[in-house]
Amino acid sequence: MTFSVDHLRVFLQNTPAQAYCVAYSGGLDSTVLLHACVQLGLTPLRAIHIHHGLSQHADDWAQHCQQQAQLLGIECVVQRVNLNLLSGESVEAQAREARYAAFAHLLQTHEALLTAHHLEDQAETVLLQLLRGSGPAGLAAMAAQSQFAKGYLLRPLLTQARADLQRYAQQLNVSWVEDDSNSALRFDRNYVRHQVWPLFTARWPSAATSVARSAQWMAEADSLLNELAAQDLSTLLSEQGLAIAPLQQLNEPRQRNVLRYWLQQAQLAVPGHAQLASLLQQLDAASDRQIEINWRGGRIRRYQQHLVADANAAMSEAPFGIWQLQENWPLGEGRVLRREDLLAAGLRIPPEIQQLQVAQRQGGERIHLQGHAHRHSLKKLLQTRQIPPWQRDQLLLLFHQQTLVAVWGMSPPLIGEWPN
Repeated sequence: MTFSVDHLRVFLQNTPAQAYCVAYSGGLDSTVLLHACVQLGLTPLRAIHIHHGLSQHADDWAQHCQQQAQLLGIECVVQRVNLNLLSGESVEAQAREARYAAFAHLLQTHEALLTAHHLEDQAETVLLQLLRGSGPAGLAAMAAQSQFAKGYLLRPLLTQARADLQRYAQQLNVSWVEDDSNSALRFDRNYVRHQVWPLFTARWPSAATSVARSAQWMAEADSLLNELAAQDLSTLLSEQGLAIAPLQQLNEPRQRNVLRYWLQQAQLAVPGHAQLASLLQQLDAASDRQIEINWRGGRIRRYQQHLVADANAAMSEAPFGIWQLQENWPLGEGRVLRREDLLAAGLRIPPEIQQLQVAQRQGGERIHLQGHAHRHSLKKLLQTRQIPPWQRDQLLLLFHQQTLVAVWGMSPPLIGEWPN
């Protein structure tokens, strides 16, 4: 199948995007995509080049991208990212994570990010996911369209062979750069591309097309599993968490399916198969036994007869001390608490008050809630709200002088009467 601008036109005809940007590395694939977007007349259109700083040629590549974009009459944003090469995590994984974090930060509302992943990229991804033991979601590989940050992520070239993209580039006589790291066999994807796929295609010339078709079937299967999980979750989830008793009435595959879906809906990383198996084994133990499963990016614990999940960070990073109310109070993970947030929650702060004391729960605190005749024990209020014990120590207690006026970090917060 020869690539043409018509393919891009058909792909984009139903997209709800109001603006477009191309993930532009300067390589062959993204160069073809950028030129096709310009030929199609997409507007507004810009390019984003991520500068990883991993190659001695990185500055030259960034300059090349800016020059080519200028010739095409569009803006090229160069965004530098920093990688921790001593972390032990693979450079491939770090670079990808940093790259998409930068894209998410730069993407505007209703703007579509277009990436140049092609047919062979999709097939390589399926094989790598298969070797990692991934389930249907992983084997579905890359979606052609999805929500992303404030807008959309589009991959219009997933059905296009790289050879066709190269012919298109040669016909237009366009200029691109070659990343020397693409031949480094220490990277898994490069090993698959240069050592494994040639063996496949020598025996099965249409291997990439067949594998990509399987990815489409896996995407459909994953969609059906998500529909089932959503139905199950609607009967299990409450304000207290995920109810254990009805969860255990499901068979194990459905238990694992709904647990994964629950965590995804909470925007938490999903643990591996072994950790989910360990969790289900622990659920079969006595109901009063403590349960805690930790993995990178998430944690599940038992509270009463429910499972509670969090990101293993919450407000534990928040400091304590004197809060000058004209400034924002940091909550960790880039979040802040503002004076306006307290006012919106109903706390009546006199205009002349310039500061509050922010403290951690010590025990024995009492608060006079708005609309109540007497003060209440904070411990009993938290128990009534069914706040798990490990979350209680992460709450922020706000005092004016010696009076507790608000408890922040749960929804809704506890708001007290302002002292006379």
